[in-house]
Amino acid sequence: MRNFGRHSLKLKEEEGKKFIWDPIRKGWFPAFPEEFVRQQVIATLLEDLKVPSIYIAPEWKITKELRADVVVFGIDLKPKLVVECKAPNKPINPATWIQIFEYVEKLKPRFLWLTNGRNNWIARFDEETKNWQQIATLPHWDELKQ
Repeated sequence: MRNFGRHSLKLKEEEGKKFIWDPIRKGWFPAFPEEFVRQQVIATLLEDLKVPSIYIAPEWKITKELRADVVVFGIDLKPKLVVECKAPNKPINPATWIQIFEYVEKLKPRFLWLTNGRNNWIARFDEETKNWQQIATLPHWDELKQ
């Protein structure tokens, strides 16, 4: 993912605290490292993959205890991509996998994306083998919307 992190994000500072604009939730949020990664994910979805903003849901509440960082819905309003974001200094480790597969179990998306802004792991669910297979690139909206 050569282009990840190249997007311009809107930032501001107030009273010594940094904030980042979320174009989906239409608000300013504390610019914590994980939030910065989430906003780069959203920018990638909007600008590179051409996902319409109405199909992108940051901080999607799955259950009382579970909240996915980003979910992309298809035109049938079913989850197609689940994204788990970590801060750049946080490695993608077994706990991360357990976390995203809890989301996958509930939402049944076709794609998943784990990222800490430096490392990206993208996978597609293969209906024939019933297994997840790592893929090299993210699917564009034409593939996600179905």
